[in-house]
This record gives sequence, structure tokens and C-alpha cells, in this order.
Amino acid sequence: MDSIRIIADDRERRSNTLSVLEQRTDILLTVERLTVGDYFINSWLLIERKQVCDLVDSLISGRLFNQANRLANSGFKTAILIEGNARDIANYKIHRHSILGALVTLTIVFGISILRAADSRESVALMVFAAQQQAKQCKLDLPRFGRRSKTAKARKIYILQGLPSVGPVLAKRLLAHFGSVKGVLSADVDALRGVEGVGKEIATKIVAVIS
Repeated sequence: MDSIRIIADDRERRSNTLSVLEQRTDILLTVERLTVGDYFINSWLLIERKQVCDLVDSLISGRLFNQANRLANSGFKTAILIEGNARDIANYKIHRHSILGALVTLTIVFGISILRAADSRESVALMVFAAQQQAKQCKLDLPRFGRRSKTAKARKIYILQGLPSVGPVLAKRLLAHFGSVKGVLSADVDALRGVEGVGKEIATKIVAVIS
């Protein structure tokens, strides 16, 4: 398969997970400041990595759902990767049901996948597995999310999801920005980059497909 490309947030330098990634020769790793998430895989999947204690701290402080909202509105596939185990929060005074409720909210309300890893090496393994699954999906040309839509606007959004790295949220943004499917398909790289969530790589892929 093609090399796995991962952008890691520079604030992850303090984590063992980034150290493990740097040891992998099959990963093209870039370290820079991300506005959302901690790891961006193949311009497709945004991962917010949290140790179990970080998850609980952010739940108690109220930051967790603010972060979840930003992830959910990024326009990309998203996941929260929880690293560690229950022993790490043995001294925390928080009921297990509060944590379970938060996980349900993250998945059901925000639509964010939850991944679990025992340690940094498992975290990296999950990132690699995710990239491999994406590659398989691309080869199989699996259908887009959602049923074929009946309303004109919904049909346009469905059509735009056929573009590389474009999910439902990003499709809506593209349609809102350009006003029509034709407008999106006629746009050049610079114009596409004017849409939130569309970087140079995604814009280049879109133009390459429609040119």
C-alpha cells in the first residue's frame, strides 16, 4: 500500500506516542501545529488522543464536549483515542456512569468514533490499521454515507461526497461556499482552499479528479 502520511500536532512532542511514530519507517511523519485534533492521518482521519486521566479531567472541566464539537465540525472522519486503563483513574472521584454517559454522547450525539489502546504502541498500531482500512475502502469503492437523497440539496451533498476526502460536513461547506455542484467542480485549488477544512492536499486531489 502507499505510504501512510500522518501530521502530528507539535504539542504531542511530550508524548510517547509521537516517539513511537518517529521510529516507524513506513510512516511519512510531519510535526506541525494542528488547529483541531492531535493526529491527522492521510488527510482523512482526525484523531484526538487522550490518556484516560486526561479524558476524565476534560470531562470534569467541561472541555471535553467543546473539543468534541470542534472535531465533529472539522469536515473529516474523526475519532477520540483513549490511551490507558481504569487503574489510571482509580483515585478520581467520578462515577463510572458519568464516563459511560460521556462516551455515549461522543459517539451517538457527535458521531465521533471511540478507539481504545493500552499504551503508545497500541495507539500507533490503531492509526496504521485505520489507514490500511481506508486504503481498502478506496480500492473497493464502497458507497458513500447515507441513502440516496430525494431533495435537490441533499442530492447535491451526496454527489459531492464522491470527491476525495469529502464527507457530509465538508460537502455541505463546499455547497454553501460555491452555491452549486458545478461551482465546486469548476473551482481551482486556490478557490477550494478558501473553504474551511480544505487544505492544499485535499484541494489538489479534488482538482485532479475533475480535471
